[in-house]
Order: sequence, then structure tokens, then C-alpha cells
Amino acid sequence: MEKQFVYGDKVKYSMGGFEGFVNHIHRDSKTREIDYLEILVTSSSNPEIEEGRKRFILKDYFNRIELLPYDDTQLSPAQQNELRRVLDSLEDAANVASHQYRIDQALIKGDKQLFLELTGGDSQ
Repeated sequence: MEKQFVYGDKVKYSMGGFEGFVNHIHRDSKTREIDYLEILVTSSSNPEIEEGRKRFILKDYFNRIELLPYDDTQLSPAQQNELRRVLDSLEDAANVASHQYRIDQALIKGDKQLFLELTGGDSQ
């Protein structure tokens, strides 16, 4: 599967010794697959690569790219609210799946007490 990037991704390129943001994604005109990335360098441990410069990374070297976490303070208030809403819905879905898994495990193990506890049944 092709490694995917979007505009604005914060990345670290270990081979080049720099970090930056995806400034542009260049795609093949026929296949629409990513050919190379244009990175705006924000920090560099390589003396040959200056901060604020653009660097290009070919598709063959994508395995050397690490996606870095975002600081959500860079999001607008509307984007932060949308992100919180999405994350809350994902957390709710994970809690439901976890609860259902515990019920299934109680059934598999034949643990009547745990099953009744998880389903809100009465053991009397």
C-alpha cells in the first residue's frame, strides 16, 4: 500500500536530518500516485540544509519519513471543536466495543455473575 501524505503534515526525514511540513504533493499525471513531496524545512541537524528552504523527497525514500504529531493549538477554534467531536465519537465507539467484548468473554467463559453485571441483569 502506498504511504499517504496530506498538505501540512509535519514530518521528520531521518536520511536528510531535518523536519518540516509537507508544502506540496506532486502526483503522476496518469496514475495519480505520489511521485515526490516538497517539504518546507523547519529544523535541521544537517549543516547543508537550511531552515526555511524547500527540500524534495522521492517516493523511493518515503520509508525514511516519520509523521510527527500535530500541536492542535495551530487549529482554528472551529477545527478544534470538530476534532474534539470526532475524537469523542471515536472514544464512545471504542467504549461500546470494549463493553461488548467483555460481555462476549463472560459468555464464552460461562461467568453468569459478570454477564449479569455487564448487562444490568439481576442475579436474584
